[in-house]
Amino acid sequence: MLWRWYYYGELLPNTVLAKSRGGWTAAILGGKYVLAGLAHNAGFLAIGVVGLPWLWRRGAAWRFLTCYCGAFLAFVALSGGDWMPAYRFFVPVLPLLLVLLVASLAATAEAIPKRAWVFGICAAMAVGSFFAGRTLVRAQQLFPSGLKHVTWHSSPMRLLVAQELRRRVPRGDTLALAECGYIPYFNPGLRIMDVLGLMDKSIARMPGLHMHKMTAGYFLRQRPDYYLMMLMWGQPSSEGIELLRTPAFREQYEAVAYFDGMKMGLQAIESGKEALPIEEDQSFILYQRRAPR
Repeated sequence: MLWRWYYYGELLPNTVLAKSRGGWTAAILGGKYVLAGLAHNAGFLAIGVVGLPWLWRRGAAWRFLTCYCGAFLAFVALSGGDWMPAYRFFVPVLPLLLVLLVASLAATAEAIPKRAWVFGICAAMAVGSFFAGRTLVRAQQLFPSGLKHVTWHSSPMRLLVAQELRRRVPRGDTLALAECGYIPYFNPGLRIMDVLGLMDKSIARMPGLHMHKMTAGYFLRQRPDYYLMMLMWGQPSSEGIELLRTPAFREQYEAVAYFDGMKMGLQAIESGKEALPIEEDQSFILYQRRAPR
């Protein structure tokens, strides 16, 4: 913590601030994320939470572990959860959480009559099998997330866009965009404005849900030279929708390049190459700030 304060001047990572401050909506979504994460990572062991009152009486060590895991999960819930598959927020606490749940199950088995325990196990398995069946059916959808998984691939579309931007955008100019991965990496000579706030302290501290914090007014005051809008299934990203609805943006910026992800996928198939991964059904539009009249 001291090193973080010394190096960054902040106690919390900027990403925490960017993904929080979403109010009750974020907290509710975060609570849903925690419950689903317990079901995914702990499975049947998740019913061990019912035995925590009995485990609590077994000593200070178990009370500390309960408080620690509870505080961690509460932080995850208040932060609003996460959109990525496999519940990565659980990784730091998962080993301790599994130990806690197993011990809690053992305490429950000792505290209640055997017949009631067997009945509870059977009932939990029956309910769990019902939801597991629904999950299995939903897992056949094209875009799995949460309880389902997706295999991530390299992103030829983003690489193509990054290479084209290196040719089009002069070094030293400011490029505003939402996904600061491939494109900034392959364009180290550009100044990057992260419209999601993960790398922007001002946007990170704005109220609102993650990916919905930046306002059109803030964007226009920063006056980036270029803006790269991402579209998924033809739908602009959240900040793109707000900018397109803002007359001042339409007056000050013009589209100068369009990168069609679907067209690129069709060309790959026609040339005999493997089809693009499903998450590649994205397109990009490059906007340039108009010269002053």
